[in-house]
Amino acid sequence: MEFNVCQICGAKDGRAGFLVANSVRNLVPACQNCDDTRRTGVIVIHAHLSRTEKELTKTMNILKGPVSTSVNSTINNTLILYAVRNSSGQYFRAKGYHGQGATWVNDINKAKIYGGTGGARGTITWMANAFPKYPILDLIKLTVSGIEVVDEKDRVLKTQIKKAKAEEQRKAAQAKRELENAKKKLAEAEANIKRLTNF
Repeated sequence: MEFNVCQICGAKDGRAGFLVANSVRNLVPACQNCDDTRRTGVIVIHAHLSRTEKELTKTMNILKGPVSTSVNSTINNTLILYAVRNSSGQYFRAKGYHGQGATWVNDINKAKIYGGTGGARGTITWMANAFPKYPILDLIKLTVSGIEVVDEKDRVLKTQIKKAKAEEQRKAAQAKRELENAKKKLAEAEANIKRLTNF
């Protein structure tokens, strides 16, 4: 017996299901998972189609287009950011309205970072007017270079496939419940007919 083989994920041995091809668009024969994924632009996994991890990965890779940057690649740009520091060497941390936690922190990674001088200088001016007895705050200029670009495609695609599988499983479970309810109602109806017939 000859089984279909998906030309994208490689599913075979009766697991591929029916294949979809399109000679006009030059699309190779693909299973429902791969065809729906390439057609819709989102990961589509049908619960009734059994797949190996390798086959699922190949389906996910359909959405992987050529990328100009990847993990550990760098952009040769320089980014200027700003922070506000007090006379004790602590950095201002924005808490928001009724926020919690310290206003001043030692770790600059926890500090409020401004994209321009306007917001930072506004904070310095407000603090100077509100607390005139304290020293004027410092404006800290941060020069960031060698920006690292992290490719998030694999993580996002895995999340999408997990979500798609969960949705298909939910639909399958719902269909199963509806079928069981229908069988129960049918059995009840048959019992009523039998009871009325034997009356």
